[in-house]
Amino acid sequence: MIQYIQPAATTQLIRSAIRKAFPHTTFRVKTMKGTTRIYWQDGPTVKAVAAVAKQYEGGYFDVNQDLYVTETKRHPETGELVQFGVQYIFCDRRISVAFMTRIAEQVCKQFGVAMPTITDNTTRGAYIASDFELVREIDRLIANTDATSVEKTTKSLTAVRASERIKQTTADNSAVEVETVVWYVSGNTYPHRATFKAAGGRWRADLKNWRFEMESLPPNIQQLLADQPIEKVEANQGRAEHLRGLATALTKQIQEKRRVPDWNMTRRRAAMQENRESEARRLEMVQDKLNALADAWERAEVQGVLGRISTRKQVEVLLSRNGWDNDLMTCVRLNIASKDEFLAVQNALKALGNPEAGCVSRADELRILEREVMIREIEGFYPTPTKVIAQMLHLANLQPDLRVLEPSAGRGDIADAIKSAHPSVRMDVIEINPMLCGVLKFKGYQPVADDFLDYAGGGYDRILANPPFERFQDATHIQHMYTLLAQGGRLVSVCSEAPFFRRDKAAQAFRAWLKHVQGLSMKLPDGSFMESARATGVATRLVIVDKG
Repeated sequence: MIQYIQPAATTQLIRSAIRKAFPHTTFRVKTMKGTTRIYWQDGPTVKAVAAVAKQYEGGYFDVNQDLYVTETKRHPETGELVQFGVQYIFCDRRISVAFMTRIAEQVCKQFGVAMPTITDNTTRGAYIASDFELVREIDRLIANTDATSVEKTTKSLTAVRASERIKQTTADNSAVEVETVVWYVSGNTYPHRATFKAAGGRWRADLKNWRFEMESLPPNIQQLLADQPIEKVEANQGRAEHLRGLATALTKQIQEKRRVPDWNMTRRRAAMQENRESEARRLEMVQDKLNALADAWERAEVQGVLGRISTRKQVEVLLSRNGWDNDLMTCVRLNIASKDEFLAVQNALKALGNPEAGCVSRADELRILEREVMIREIEGFYPTPTKVIAQMLHLANLQPDLRVLEPSAGRGDIADAIKSAHPSVRMDVIEINPMLCGVLKFKGYQPVADDFLDYAGGGYDRILANPPFERFQDATHIQHMYTLLAQGGRLVSVCSEAPFFRRDKAAQAFRAWLKHVQGLSMKLPDGSFMESARATGVATRLVIVDKG
C-alpha cells in the first residue's frame, strides 16, 4: 500500500534533508497550502539545494493538460513507495551585500573596470546597478558560487578548431554547402570583446563563446591565447556541495532503473531490463565521478579542466567514448582544445573515485543468467515464491551444522534462503537442467548429481524441495526424498493438489504411503505461486514427513 505523507511531515523531511546536506547554513522552511518555500542567505547555490529538496515534491504541473499531476515516488531514505503531500517546492536565496561585494571585486579585477555601487534591498537582498554585461557576469558567478568559497576558479581563454558545412548562395541564387574552418574561443572573453569583434568574431550567447569563420586566428588573438596565466584552484566547499547535490539527485533514477518489474519474463522484456540495468550502471559511474570531484574540491586537489566541471552533462560527455565527436560544444565550454586533450581529461576523470563503478558486477552477471533461464520456459521450473520459502524454513526447524539437500534446485532460491539464515549448514543441491546447473555453479554450489531419482546418497538431516509437478513427478520425488533422510530427519516439500484428489492407483498409493509414514500436509493459500518469478495458478500444498 502506498503511504501518503502529510504536508507537515513532508516539510519536516525537507528540513532534515537540507540541514544534513548543508550543515553550515541556516534555512527557514515554510509550507502553506501545499507549497513549500525554502529561504536562506548566501550559503549553497539554488541548484544544490533544489537537487536535495525536489526529491520530496509530490508531483508536477502538466502544461499540456493544464492540470497538476501527482507522482508516486520512492522515499529517499527508506526506498518505500510514498506520495508526498507538498505540491511545489521553491528555493529563495538571499544575497548579502558582503557576499556580492566579494564577487564584484573579483569580477572587476579580472575585467579591469571600476567597482560599481552595491545597495541593500530589505526584501530581496543586495542589489547592483551597472553595465548590463558586468551585472550579468556577477549574477552568473553568484548563482554558481557558494558563499563559503574564497575565490572562483578563473577560466583562461581557449580556442578550438572545427570544420563545419555552411550553406552559401552562388551567383545563380542556388544554395550549396561549403566546408569551412571555424574557431570557437571561450573562457574570460569579456575584457577582450572589442578585440574579438574587430577581428571578425561573432558572439554566440547560447554557447557562451566567440565564433570565427577563418582558416587561422589573427596574430593578436593568438598572442592573447599564448599569454594566459596558469589557473589556481583553492578549496571550495560550495562547489563540492553543488557536485554532491547533483550526485544525490541521481540516486532515485538509479533505484528506478534497478527495480525489477513484476512481470513474467519474455525475450523482449529481458532485453528491456538489460537496457535499464546498463543505464543504471552508466548513471552509477557518473554519480561516482561527481562525488569524487566533490571530494577533490574539498581537498583542493582539482587540476586543470576537471576544475571547470559544474554539470552532470559535462561528466557524461567526458565519460563517453565519442564525447569529442558527438558534443563538441560541451568540450568548447570546458576549454578543451583538441581530441588528445579530451582523451587526457577523460583518463584523469576515470582515475578518480572507484575504478569499478559502472562495471558489470557478479550480481549483474547473475541477473543476466537468471533472466536467460526465465525466458527459456524450462519444463517444470517454477521458482518458489519468497513467502512459501519462509514458511518451509519455519516448518523445517533448521539447526546449525545440519546436512541439508535441495533436489530439483532450479536456480537455488531455497538453498540461498537456507544459507542466508543458517550459514553453517552443509548444503547440497541436485539439478538435471544444464542451464540451471550453470546458475547454481555461478552461485558457488556444486551439484552432487543431475538426475535426482538416480541419486543414492543419503543421511540428510533436512530435505527442502519444490519438485516438478508434471506427470505425477512431485509424488514420486517426495517418496524418494524420504529414502535419503537420516533417522530423525525431516523433509518439507511443495506438492500439487493432484496426488490428493485423483483416484488412479498412483495417487491412491501415494496417499496410503503418506499415511503409513505419518506424514502431514497443509494447503497453501490460493494463488501462492502467482507471486513466483514464473507465475502459475496451480493449487499447491506443503508435505511434511519425519523419519524415525
